[in-house]
Amino acid sequence: MAPEYFKVLQASLVRGRYFTEDDDTGKLQVAIVDESTARTYWPDRDPIGRRLSIRSTRGAGNSPWCTVVGVIKDINADGLDQSGAPHIYRPIYQFRGSRVLSLSVTVRTSLSATSLEPQIRREIQAVDPNLPVFDVRTMNEVIEVLWLRAASPRSWWEYLPWWHFLASVGIYGLLAYMVGQRSHEIGCVWRWEPCPRPLGK
Repeated sequence: MAPEYFKVLQASLVRGRYFTEDDDTGKLQVAIVDESTARTYWPDRDPIGRRLSIRSTRGAGNSPWCTVVGVIKDINADGLDQSGAPHIYRPIYQFRGSRVLSLSVTVRTSLSATSLEPQIRREIQAVDPNLPVFDVRTMNEVIEVLWLRAASPRSWWEYLPWWHFLASVGIYGLLAYMVGQRSHEIGCVWRWEPCPRPLGK
């Protein structure tokens, strides 16, 4: 994660600190965890200053031991139906020279997605023309996909009469218009591999 990532997502810091540009290679290996991770591995202790290592399930060796420097509120990054899953975040600057399979870029802006997408592509490919940029979506589109995945077939039938009612009185159209007028967050999404099980001290 880049130092600005949590601030762009407006992820609330519970204790400790965010990443900084000083969290570089050659410095103390650090990590930020969410509240679910803190409750799971240190239920009765302060996680700040605790050390952890991520055990590889693919025979590639374990990650170096990292010191927890911050705790953030949970982000349902895996889906609206996946709350409570532990997450561990590492600063991207401590991976210089490492083989990173994928990367996500998140942009907060008041401009429309269609007008900003070409500029995002230019900025990324200015760093490396061979970098592929794909799956550019607004945060509203991401949330919609996650919500549809979380909704069971039973939920669809339960809410179907309400959807017809809202559409009939025009509230649905009004809400869609209001959402369209709000600021957009653009995500250039590349996929990270799932986080293996951590070891904690």
